[in-house]
Amino acid sequence: MNLPAEFLGMPGKTLFKVAADPWAVIVTRSGKKFRQRALKFLDEHAALNWCLKRRATLVLLPPAPDCKSN
Repeated sequence: MNLPAEFLGMPGKTLFKVAADPWAVIVTRSGKKFRQRALKFLDEHAALNWCLKRRATLVLLPPAPDCKSN
């Protein structure tokens, strides 16, 4: 697959979010260094819109299973 040159030169940004949890972690790659910080969103759609505006990758994880119901 051929990616545009502007895409290859961008620092990597990945947002990891668990569904139904307002907190997410953004991991930014610059060269060989990684930086992470926490962000708070109203819902998953707000996180997706944030990623689209900033050209970041969204990794949406399902909520953890409720172990008390077993």
